[in-house]
Amino acid sequence: MKRQNKLAMLMMVLAIITCYSPSMANTENSTDNIFISVDDIEGSWAYDVQNVDPQYQKGLFHITKENGEYALNIQGEGDSMIPTEELEVNGDEVKFVVYVEGDRVAITLNFDGDTFTGSGSSSSGPFTMSGKRMRIPE
Repeated sequence: MKRQNKLAMLMMVLAIITCYSPSMANTENSTDNIFISVDDIEGSWAYDVQNVDPQYQKGLFHITKENGEYALNIQGEGDSMIPTEELEVNGDEVKFVVYVEGDRVAITLNFDGDTFTGSGSSSSGPFTMSGKRMRIPE
């Protein structure tokens, strides 16, 4: 049962991460492919993780940038923030590691506009996730 809880927590973290999705740039006078700016990943993202315990299937993660450095935190129970490690931002791809009950979970997310898809792995096996940007009403 404890192993199931670890897997569920891992899936929750992955689901949070998967919610990340930057906006696509668009210009009127160019036919060149425009790639998203890494600055577009800042914000809050809702995620869904498949094949995990119900308490870990949905969640939020938050990406911030301060002094040129990114941080990705997963919103846990009671609005607590779970930090991630080894965060790498490379264009529309974000990689990071989070520890869930001592288990190392590695996650890779790929952003496309306001959505993302991703995958991860832990000692319990691989998983997939998806998500979307949370918009603040203007």
